[in-house]
Amino acid sequence: MAYRPSWTESVKQWALEGQSLAYAGEEVQTPGQEKKFPAIIDTGSSAIGVPEKIFGQLKEKWHNTVPKLNCIDDDNFCQVMTPCSQIEKDLRPVQLQISGQTFEIPPKEYLHQAEGDKCQFAIHENQMKGSSGNLFVIGDTLL
Repeated sequence: MAYRPSWTESVKQWALEGQSLAYAGEEVQTPGQEKKFPAIIDTGSSAIGVPEKIFGQLKEKWHNTVPKLNCIDDDNFCQVMTPCSQIEKDLRPVQLQISGQTFEIPPKEYLHQAEGDKCQFAIHENQMKGSSGNLFVIGDTLL
């Protein structure tokens, strides 16, 4: 863990240095986009929050596999009205590189079976504003 007092202008925080996010081994960041980002550990969260631009690209990749993916009706999660067990075989792992170590999250770990047939994706857009909007919030999905 590295102390990073300058990653935001608010209070000093503890953060890790993230280097990339990939889906099925393919980096999600666009060429020229910042390759380093603050990643904070949040043991009170059961999901992973990612910056808006990266989440938009990840959503596109998911939508190619799960055409009925709905990322509008719920403010926090993308979801589909299909049991997770039926779609997890079609999705690919998400890889997150933090402080030089790559962590792979298989679909069964980032999908959450909600009530009925609703399957929610536990990776979502970080909706914080200002300088906090560009950080990754790492919750129990990875821990």
